[in-house]
Amino acid sequence: MVTRTAVVQDWFFAPGGSEEVAIELAGLLPGSEVITSFMEPVYRERLAGHSIRTWPLQRVFGPTKRYRSFLPLYPLWFGGLDLRDRDLVISNSTAFAKAVRTRPGARSSSPARRAPRSARTFSEAARARANWASRERRPRKALVISTPP
Repeated sequence: MVTRTAVVQDWFFAPGGSEEVAIELAGLLPGSEVITSFMEPVYRERLAGHSIRTWPLQRVFGPTKRYRSFLPLYPLWFGGLDLRDRDLVISNSTAFAKAVRTRPGARSSSPARRAPRSARTFSEAARARANWASRERRPRKALVISTPP
């Protein structure tokens, strides 16, 4: 039985842990297709032996440092990917790559990841505001100013 597999990653641009995890996952699945939006050439070299599919904007703009300016388009790209012909799909993402379509009965996995820094910062700020609002308030001492007679 031939198993068709895919590893889906938001982008291979910013060097970081997520990209390294995706490369390791692809290494564990020989012959898997790697699907992403933008990819720097250095990552292509590291994923030699794998079929790599990038989105059409990669062909227009090339790998670009402005990959974040395309954030509104990522849900459309990944949500439009039809991977129902795959037996196993691994979405290594904290955001958009989880939107790919798989068939019922196919194995689909998303490794547990931390939320993006911006989301953590927001939630930490919200938690701090909630803690501040619910803190115990001490009665204030009256300030008495006396004037000499």
